[in-house]
Amino acid sequence: MKRPHGFRAGQAGDASRRAAHPAPAIAYRPDIDGLRAISIVGVLLFHASVFQPAFRPFVGGFVGVDVFFVISGYLITSIILREIAQGRFTLTSFYERRIRRIFPALFSMLIVTSAAASLLMLPKEIRAYGGTLMAAAGFVTNFVLALGDGYFVTTFTSRPLLHLWSLAIEEQFYIVFPFIMILTARFLRGRFAVVIGVLTVAFFTLGWWLVFQGPASFFWTQARAWEILIGAVLASGAVPRLHSRHLREALGWLGLAMILYAMATFTEGGPWPGPLGLVPCVGAALVIYAGEDGPTGVGRLLSLKPLVVIGLLSYSLYVWHWPILAITQSYFLNRPLSVLDTCLLLGVAAVVSVISRRYIERPFLGRSGILTRRQVFGCAVAVAVATALFGAMLIRTDGWPQRLPKDVADMARISKEGRGSPCVRNVPDGMADAPCLIGAVGKAEPSFALWGDSHADAILAAVSDVAARNGREGVAMIMRGCGPLVDGPILPPFAGVPEGFEQFCAPFNTEAYRIITSDPRIKTVIVAARWSMYATLMGYGDADDQNVAPFIEQPWFAKDVAWAREQFVASLTATMLGLHQAGKTVYIVMPIPEVREDVPQSMARSLLLGRPFHIRSHREDYDRRNAFARDALQKLAANGIVKLLDPATVFCPGERCMVQENGHPFYFDDDHLSRLGAAQLEPMFDGAFKATAPAAP
Repeated sequence: MKRPHGFRAGQAGDASRRAAHPAPAIAYRPDIDGLRAISIVGVLLFHASVFQPAFRPFVGGFVGVDVFFVISGYLITSIILREIAQGRFTLTSFYERRIRRIFPALFSMLIVTSAAASLLMLPKEIRAYGGTLMAAAGFVTNFVLALGDGYFVTTFTSRPLLHLWSLAIEEQFYIVFPFIMILTARFLRGRFAVVIGVLTVAFFTLGWWLVFQGPASFFWTQARAWEILIGAVLASGAVPRLHSRHLREALGWLGLAMILYAMATFTEGGPWPGPLGLVPCVGAALVIYAGEDGPTGVGRLLSLKPLVVIGLLSYSLYVWHWPILAITQSYFLNRPLSVLDTCLLLGVAAVVSVISRRYIERPFLGRSGILTRRQVFGCAVAVAVATALFGAMLIRTDGWPQRLPKDVADMARISKEGRGSPCVRNVPDGMADAPCLIGAVGKAEPSFALWGDSHADAILAAVSDVAARNGREGVAMIMRGCGPLVDGPILPPFAGVPEGFEQFCAPFNTEAYRIITSDPRIKTVIVAARWSMYATLMGYGDADDQNVAPFIEQPWFAKDVAWAREQFVASLTATMLGLHQAGKTVYIVMPIPEVREDVPQSMARSLLLGRPFHIRSHREDYDRRNAFARDALQKLAANGIVKLLDPATVFCPGERCMVQENGHPFYFDDDHLSRLGAAQLEPMFDGAFKATAPAAP
């Protein structure tokens, strides 16, 4: 017979109704709202520390999310088990409650944030935003972050939906968990405590193993499920009640101390949640457990009115605070937040949360909330699909540039120059049989080679144009992220470089070196690369600071910076000496001045927001950044092995380095020259070609 509104767990038999726990009703506990307040304040302070170093003492506040998971597991499992015991639990009513609780504030925030993004973001930014918006609508933000560059990176301040990963984990858990409870009631005679206990141990063991497999485990639901299940264990009655008032007092204070200790001392480094995650999670469980059989000192503290109010606002605060911080800092202030800025913005988030709670969330809560059950599900599907489609449109239209003024769109489009020329190789195969010819193609035999990484690709058009004017044909051998060094340091995959390319970098360089040294027609070699990255293992600026360091422990990667410097000098010397001994005239392009931000994107944003463009790029910073690499290159030149072409003499003639001219950028990002920027070096290349011109017949 068809059951109305889904399967009723109570119909599985009397066994489910004989569960020893939970009680027939769940009394409201203000101390749990106070515990929520502690959790959300910790998260807010942690996120504030991202923008303002003065809040760094609260960097451990990220464990507030772990405490939230325990609270969620306890409360929701209590409700499920109570309704199963009363024979009235249905999946439709459960998911209706979840939708009424989660969707109004979440999708209101997504609509407001998307409107702000449409007004403020450039095509490159809003295209990435579209992906995160689709993930948010499908509650899979954690997967996107796990497969990307993670949470603890410097660029996450410009991602207004980053914080939704934890909400995704929670909803994924509750898609499966009610079914497990139903099956337990029907087939295992209501042995909820046993089932939940086994699941907790199993997922903790799995999570412990996963966190040591890589940082992506931070976001995997299977690595976090045990935290929610700890709360479920308490709700299942698996832990005997405490009748000793003194023991309850002691455990309550111990639990709160464990949470505060974690917030005060833990840092974002190292595997997480892992074994250390037990500290805040067990702490939260102890606070909840101690208050189950009566008031405690901790319970009275957490029941104070201000804490309860903050706790009631905790979900709204969590949803709204991060977009407010991220968008304001990235698009309105365009500078680091001061302490006052940060406090004011958190105050704004609090006001918005009160409005959200009162006028957006509360009307939907409870059975008396607006909309019928059918309307709730229909609206939920409609708003989620519409949100995902809007995100897909942003991706499909490559950032919807038509919404922007023409000058802004044209400036932002310069970044597309970085998508690579046809000469860029991802594998070493085919270079000998199908070389990438540049310059006066078909009018002469190849007499020069351009060898390097993406910095060589950025100057390729300028080198080719100058070579053509000098009647020279050449061959280009370029692999992004692969320094032109035989047996040199190898960088990890990052920033658009194809995954797995590190397997091809060394063979690529070996093959390029073989082709150049074995071809007697090639007399001149121009070598260009982002030298300091290979010499120090470090990027430069917001776009790169996080790219290299997390990979240092990989077995195929450099062991440390000292090792990389030693390897860099040895491989540089051996490679260039080999070219020199093969009779080649070698020109090395010295390090290109790098900038700490994406130049055309910054210029486009300045045009969009109507504010002056200003990027600080100093010669002193350039010299400090490139001192080691320049010294190594200059020693080769002093020994007559290579000749040097120095872009710093063009771009940094004084104390400052030029990044644009008359509103036209010299870069297509933060460190690669645009076509205009590369054109500034043409006189330098022209001198090299004239100095190595073949003798007239």
